Amino acid sequence: DFGAVISASHNLFDDNGIKFFDRSGGKLADDLEEAIESHLDEPAPTRESAGLGRATRVDAERALYQSFCASTMPGGMRLEGFKLVIDCANGAGYKVAPRVLADLGAEIVPIGCSPNGRNINDGCGSTNPDLLKLTVAGVRAHAGIGLDIGPDSAAAFATLYCASISFTCASESAMIA
Repeated sequence: DFGAVISASHNLFDDNGIKFFDRSGGKLADDLEEAIESHLDEPAPTRESAGLGRATRVDAERALYQSFCASTMPGGMRLEGFKLVIDCANGAGYKVAPRVLADLGAEIVPIGCSPNGRNINDGCGSTNPDLLKLTVAGVRAHAGIGLDIGPDSAAAFATLYCASISFTCASESAMIA
């Protein structure tokens, strides 16, 4: 038994792919990982399109997730009066993050919200914050938030830029630059 994740993590498009995990959610043994990798140059088995499943949109689930995210704010906290730049790194949070912040009352300036399947983390996001810094200053925002999430580490990071101080907050560490 094993699990597989198609992952974008915090990497550029060319460095992303499929990650395999053992039955307890841990990294596969090196010899098993090497055995899988030895098959990568083989032609992929395919099926006729009639033999494939059908994709369906689940937009209602996105709305439920947005509600859940908003509910995690302490004591009904609202963000009215805050102008925030949100850099979604052209990743999975490109719809949810700006909408949650806007629903909480913030004025949102979204960047990195146009994923095309190949531009994830390309010149944007918390691992490349130059555009975020420029945009925060350019629109005179109160703060900027650069998204990054690595599904294999289950930790979300937000890089905040306020005035001339920048810092990165993570579940286990904080660094002041």
